[in-house]
Amino acid sequence: MVEHVLSLDENLSQSFPAMNLYFPYLWFWGDLDNYIDEHVPWHWHAEPELCYVFQGEVEYHLPEEVIVLHPGDAIFVNSNVLHMICPHNGCKDSVIIAHIFNKLLFTGYHHSSIDEKYFRPITRCRSLLYYTFHQTDPSHNAIIQLMKEC
Repeated sequence: MVEHVLSLDENLSQSFPAMNLYFPYLWFWGDLDNYIDEHVPWHWHAEPELCYVFQGEVEYHLPEEVIVLHPGDAIFVNSNVLHMICPHNGCKDSVIIAHIFNKLLFTGYHHSSIDEKYFRPITRCRSLLYYTFHQTDPSHNAIIQLMKEC
């Protein structure tokens, strides 16, 4: 088994050296069994995250809340939100697919009209820590399908 370790600084901030301005997007296949202590430790990053539960059941822990996700569910975690991911009730073989993206993927450049009008209101909204997409909700099917296809 290869154990995955996050690159965190003293403030639990995760950086993504492989992400660059030429392609400001990364995705991760996260088999939680392969992380130290079988969980993704507490961390945060400036980039928003979209995560799809490929297999098993997982818990997204936030400072004041725990969100349980089932296979086929997904979650948006906003910019700069402290979170931790672990299997739900010790579930083995839990796998997530995480999409991490720099805002430049959507905005084109800093302080663009798209950035100012559409992106910043979301990433700066402190009342929007996350949003869940459940496979059982028909209105969520399109976004879940797109995450699976990515």
